[in-house]
Amino acid sequence: ENPFVNCGKLTEFRLSPEHPALTVENGMLSNRAEQTLICRLPALEENDCNVPEGILTIGCDAFSSCSTLSAITLPDSLTVIGDRAFAACTSLTALELPASLKTIGEEAFRSCSALTQLHIPDGLAVIAPGTFRGCSSLTDIRLPDGLTIIGAEAFDHCTSLPSITLPKSLCELGDKA
Repeated sequence: ENPFVNCGKLTEFRLSPEHPALTVENGMLSNRAEQTLICRLPALEENDCNVPEGILTIGCDAFSSCSTLSAITLPDSLTVIGDRAFAACTSLTALELPASLKTIGEEAFRSCSALTQLHIPDGLAVIAPGTFRGCSSLTDIRLPDGLTIIGAEAFDHCTSLPSITLPKSLCELGDKA
């Protein structure tokens, strides 16, 4: 998990280039061996971000509360978005999820109040509890064929969402989904 959650003034990581396990690129700290993005510096002024190719996992809370982040490009290698990975990224308006994505963790996009649309790629079978809770500007979401579970409160407080098409593969719909 992100060891620097709520360190809102953090603007720099210093790390030896020869560090055997960790690497820093464009203000993002990653674990080389696990190909996991651990976190992004929360106080970076850049409004957009490109996650490096080769990253398989965006860790829990990795971008949590990066309130100035408005756009992010995710690599084609990405398979997992961890719990609360983008929670409270209140300026995030656009995001394209790669086709390689297999797992989105609980509350991954909770309170991304500026996010307006999202296409969930085929291959994702579960929307975890609270995934899009509080995405109050979300007006368009496409759920994939093959989706089997929508967890509790997955779309709770998505007050701008006018409609949602549930795929015929859906087997379980959680409370307050």
